[in-house]
Amino acid sequence: MKALIYCRPDNTDWVKSFFPDESPYKLRIANKPLLEYYVDFCALIGIKQIRVVTVDDNGSISNFLGGGEILGVDISYNLSRKEDSLAKVFLKNMGFCSSSDLLVIDGFGFINYDKEKVDYSDFINASTGYLQEGDFRIYSLNSRDTEGRVDLESLEEFLDSTLSISRIDGIQDYFALSRSIIRERAANFVLPGYSSERDVFIGQNVALAKSSRIDKPVMIGNNVQLRNSCSIGAETIIGDNIIIDSDATVSSSIIYGNSYIGPGVELVNKIVYKNYLISPDTGDRIEIVDSFLTSKIAEKARTAAIRKAAHYFITVFLIIVYCVPYSVFWPFVNASRANFKRKSFIISKNLRTVRVNVVNRSNFILNLFVKLSLDKFPLLIEAFKGNLHLTGNTLYEDTDKTRNFIETLQFYRPGIFSYSESISPNQDIDQDMLNDSFYCYHRTPLMDIQVLFGAIFNRFFYNNQ
Repeated sequence: MKALIYCRPDNTDWVKSFFPDESPYKLRIANKPLLEYYVDFCALIGIKQIRVVTVDDNGSISNFLGGGEILGVDISYNLSRKEDSLAKVFLKNMGFCSSSDLLVIDGFGFINYDKEKVDYSDFINASTGYLQEGDFRIYSLNSRDTEGRVDLESLEEFLDSTLSISRIDGIQDYFALSRSIIRERAANFVLPGYSSERDVFIGQNVALAKSSRIDKPVMIGNNVQLRNSCSIGAETIIGDNIIIDSDATVSSSIIYGNSYIGPGVELVNKIVYKNYLISPDTGDRIEIVDSFLTSKIAEKARTAAIRKAAHYFITVFLIIVYCVPYSVFWPFVNASRANFKRKSFIISKNLRTVRVNVVNRSNFILNLFVKLSLDKFPLLIEAFKGNLHLTGNTLYEDTDKTRNFIETLQFYRPGIFSYSESISPNQDIDQDMLNDSFYCYHRTPLMDIQVLFGAIFNRFFYNNQ
């Protein structure tokens, strides 16, 4: 038996409205992408060959699961047009579908399977037909039907199957489904995270302050920080790369990945997706202003003047210290254009850019050049001119993604050495963005000193990119 999966675009318009950067196939339900549930079900009933049909896919889906080797199946991909019906998709994939029993997942919904129930033979071995819930259907076709053109509309609906399905027609359905899984059905699925006790799923690299409180059932993803006195209520799902700051309360809510929840914030029955706050009950979606998640920072003029003077003198000191070693190393770096590449980086809130040499660490000399932070020397000159700060936010390469993120920040003061570099080197851009949201609220003169020395230390000892 094979499987054909087709998520129709007209069934997923609401996904783009609430989660504009997310593919419907990758929409996370209880921290697990929907497509993985489909693949798990196929593997459960013995299907090894799966064809996923996408519309205008830029490779994100195929790159996401690859060929399926890690899941023990063989996944292939094909494209369709937005206006294609299921019958048209079936014809386009006839070479894959023909001469085999076939499971067809059509539309956008959820399969309510149980991984402990390995016998769904009443559905798999039944005569040709389908299960339906709203616009979501699952077809079971035998090999005789797949050899020619199938009249899908003439098939009969299965009314007594042990397998059931649920439609996901909007944000209310999505929210209710996610909470019902961690509340009642977590044992039915292979869910991400380590479960040391019932109704608690914890990912990797999770830091819990001793004064933080967690109520079951709860799911926490990877790379999550729960800071002092924060409270996580029951039926809460927290994604990957999250910081929930001091005294914040989150209950019966979903926090999507790469989000920062500021100190003292209270969220109940809400969904946070990047810089949007969604009310699943009403369907309202509002853009979160920085003062909501990261409170206004009113820096006194005296403190600002002291900080500016300190940064200036430290910058001059570093220029003097780096001048000679930079002069020694630079001829080796500049010997070949292959040793570095010039890229544009954003240096201000109004999206002004500067060209920076990004060194290709292909040999010992170039690697040492970066480890000693000598690649920062030209940026120190920019800081001396007043075009850049010594410490601050991550200096982002000029892309559409980073431009959109910078526009959401309360302030953007990029530094030669960043907070993200100071706490952990070699992080991806999403983690850098999360760290910057945290830095915007907690920045102090003492923190700037810690950033400077922490970044230099990490670049020398741990930066192996």
